Amino acid sequence: MKGLSWGPNSKTTSWNMYFVNGYKFHTKAWADGKKTTNSGLYVKGVTGKGEYGFYGTIHYIYELEYAALNKNIPLLYCEWVDPTINVRTRFHSQYNAVEIKLSGRYGLYDPFILPQKVRQVYYVTYPNICKNLCGWFVPIKTKPRGHVQVHMQAHQRVDLGQP
Repeated sequence: MKGLSWGPNSKTTSWNMYFVNGYKFHTKAWADGKKTTNSGLYVKGVTGKGEYGFYGTIHYIYELEYAALNKNIPLLYCEWVDPTINVRTRFHSQYNAVEIKLSGRYGLYDPFILPQKVRQVYYVTYPNICKNLCGWFVPIKTKPRGHVQVHMQAHQRVDLGQP
């Protein structure tokens, strides 16, 4: 507790990319102009109005050093999209998909989050021929590298019969 109370060192390290929990995160500036973007993220959160899915983009990646604890703690500085339904977030029931507008930011937010708490997403745009969907994106959740997802079936009773 004493080490935490002293706080982190006054100087911090800033990164353009960071590897954690099988995800490779990039800042938005680093991803601009590249073929792959790893700056999108998702986290479930609760507001005074209920539980929402928060989507956003990473603008800065910091690593705080707590010398007294001999620990480095990564923090993501993010710009979050307003999760209020039909404002900048909506649900497309026909396709069972969430759609978001990345323009603007959510005013009631804390920009910092631990990378261990988020999932990585990338944002897919609609084709230019869909004029009514201009500016809307569909977030696609990615799977972390090096993690194997196993689906276990419920225990089944098998009758082997009498020999």
